[in-house]
Amino acid sequence: MRLALLVVAFLVAAGCSTVDRRTYYQPLGDQSNITGPKEPFCGWTNIGGAPDTYIASFAEQQILITANQDIHPYLFGPWFASVVPVFPITWIIEASVEDQLEVELSSSKPILEPFAKAAFAARVGSKNISPTSVVSAGDHFINLTFPVKDSATTEFVLIATLEGKQIIEVPFKRTARWVWTQWTPNC
Repeated sequence: MRLALLVVAFLVAAGCSTVDRRTYYQPLGDQSNITGPKEPFCGWTNIGGAPDTYIASFAEQQILITANQDIHPYLFGPWFASVVPVFPITWIIEASVEDQLEVELSSSKPILEPFAKAAFAARVGSKNISPTSVVSAGDHFINLTFPVKDSATTEFVLIATLEGKQIIEVPFKRTARWVWTQWTPNC
């Protein structure tokens, strides 16, 4: 009996698998500019993955645009055996999490400095809403937070204007997918 418990404890400590539902915003428009789903930064995914990404061009370089996702775990367990239900816990945690629309712009090259001067808006219905927070991490990453309830917004259009010229207009629609992820010990 003791050996069986040690084996189970080792399997859980060495890695785990989860089955979850990921709700996110899918970019719409030209399919040649949409890529995804990508593998997560940690672990490996068997089904699903990170949200779809819109690839925009600026100064002949690629800018990746993604909108936030909510992860709702349903099952947890050792590798290849996601059998323990955990969803009631996620409902309790979600009640305490801030529910705002977030959009990320990123680039592998340092080209996002002009975007610090750009005016961003999320068009929800007929209203253009400015971000409450613009966080820039150098020239590679910008995070925009809009005062819009993420859970209540099914569609929006991200708009960016620079020096009176519109440089980005990307529509997004809320959608979801199931994901089975194997998490590795080095995560």
